[in-house]
Amino acid sequence: MTDHDALVSDLRSIADDAVLGIGVYDGGDYDVLFIRDDFAQRYAQDRLDEIARDMYLEGVSVEYQQQMLNDMGDLNATIRLFDGGTSINVPLSENAGVGVGLDDTASLSEVGDIVARCVDFREAQYED
Repeated sequence: MTDHDALVSDLRSIADDAVLGIGVYDGGDYDVLFIRDDFAQRYAQDRLDEIARDMYLEGVSVEYQQQMLNDMGDLNATIRLFDGGTSINVPLSENAGVGVGLDDTASLSEVGDIVARCVDFREAQYED
């Protein structure tokens, strides 16, 4: 089992069927690690490419955001709550991150647990 496989398994165990998709990005490249079938049918590949690019651009601004709010410490995640679900972006390094999409059945507790697990992943993989 790869590190990414373990991460996907952990995140899916937290939010079960609420997980729409999990992906990682590094610079301009991204990999979809998991995508729920109904979610994949709703979004064409070019749309998934746009989402990944947006997450990357959001990740690039982490340093700037941390400088503006320097007394709050490291930025662990950006969370967007929509009527139909939640989008989570966790920076892993300056150019890399993990994105998670959840449907509207996920609880805020599950969102927090997912962020915590992604931060643990970052610390284990990127901060040694």
